[in-house]
Amino acid sequence: MEGKNKIKFLKTLEIMRKTDENHPLTIDEIRRELEKYGIDAERKSISRDLKVLENSGYQIVLCENHNDGWYMIEHIFQDFELKLIADAIASTKILTIEDTRSLIKRIKSFATLEAESFIDNTVVLDSLIKEKERRLSIYFDLVMRAIVANKKITFQYIDRMSSGKAIRNNGEVIRASPYYLIPTYGKYYVACCPEDSTSVHNYRLDLMVNIQMTNLDVRPKIQVDELKEIGHTMTDSDYLRISAHSWTGLKETVTLEGINWCRLNVFDKFGNDIMIHSKGEDKFIAHVNVAVNEGFYQWLASYGINLKLLSPENRVAEFKEYIKRIYEQY
Repeated sequence: MEGKNKIKFLKTLEIMRKTDENHPLTIDEIRRELEKYGIDAERKSISRDLKVLENSGYQIVLCENHNDGWYMIEHIFQDFELKLIADAIASTKILTIEDTRSLIKRIKSFATLEAESFIDNTVVLDSLIKEKERRLSIYFDLVMRAIVANKKITFQYIDRMSSGKAIRNNGEVIRASPYYLIPTYGKYYVACCPEDSTSVHNYRLDLMVNIQMTNLDVRPKIQVDELKEIGHTMTDSDYLRISAHSWTGLKETVTLEGINWCRLNVFDKFGNDIMIHSKGEDKFIAHVNVAVNEGFYQWLASYGINLKLLSPENRVAEFKEYIKRIYEQY
């Protein structure tokens, strides 16, 4: 009997989590909801459970019109927060469509009836962007645990230039110190330092295979070129912002000139604390810290004549050469 009462109590809490000011439940309605779970409860018993929940810190209140019933006024998540979480889950490419549906279903257990309706009617699932198997979610968990445990990982890397899934460098096994899992356009990159290098390399998680965590400690960040200033002149967030688009390399300050419609894009890419000022009525000048490499040049070239690299001079010369190589292909 005691076990049944505990189940009834927990189900009552679960039912009340679906309520809000606009969707209260009377005692009779709660009783009918409990019957759906095969639980037969008396009105007095339900009233006692509501009182216990209230005394336990749950803000369950009676409507001003007592005939309208009871509702919970404080929830773990607000409705819009659950919508944001569900959208992020739906757009994550490393999950299978089955795991995506399962995870969103669990998220909905925290939702009010209204939030549940929002999620059902506005979150779009596209099976074409989803993984067919759970390999990546397993690898994601393994790498995450290695980062937290400060342990090196070993893996092989698929050759991006091959038409199939050939392993790069004749099956080479890479041993590296992982530091970050970086989300970029729905995919994840593992920022790590291979044993034969002192620089950060970004590996796409979906191209990594046979990942294993070792019992070897990672190389301290102070010994890695791009990370040695973390804790001193830069933070982890600074590094991740500099490494936007998964660019690697040492940071340096570059100056950009753009027309005003690009201004918001530059803020989105480099953060709101960059140095930026207007130039005339329709242009701006921005000074940003970034790891300059081909990834940065690809991003810059995507804006065509709307965004221009002004300095430093050696980077301007490199960018001109990059544009020249593109032109010579046609």
